[in-house]
Amino acid sequence: MAFVHPYGDTLPEGAAVGRGYGLISNDGNVSFNVTQDGNLQLIGSRGQTLWSFDGQDVSFVKMQGDGNCVGYTADGTPVWATESNGTDNPYALVCQNDGNLVVYANGGVPVWATNTGGLA
Repeated sequence: MAFVHPYGDTLPEGAAVGRGYGLISNDGNVSFNVTQDGNLQLIGSRGQTLWSFDGQDVSFVKMQGDGNCVGYTADGTPVWATESNGTDNPYALVCQNDGNLVVYANGGVPVWATNTGGLA
């Protein structure tokens, strides 16, 4: 399936992506996607899965203003979260060229990551 990446590599605070959508690194080789069956996947340059969250029927992922990036079901139930909430907003979720998916706080401070950098 081809995914749509309306935000490029960065999901800004307050924005969300739903099924069939996601983020793509600046070099176009790494993508973070919400799949049609409700899984979250970080895919590397060779098509390999770098990180995933499966089986919880995620409908959309939102980068919240409190710094927490959360996956919700269609009825609004949170089923996945980065647990990176804090006070140094604004926040953004970034899909990086190196294969890492990172939540950054104000000033470029990383507050959560998949720790998959270098695996792309």
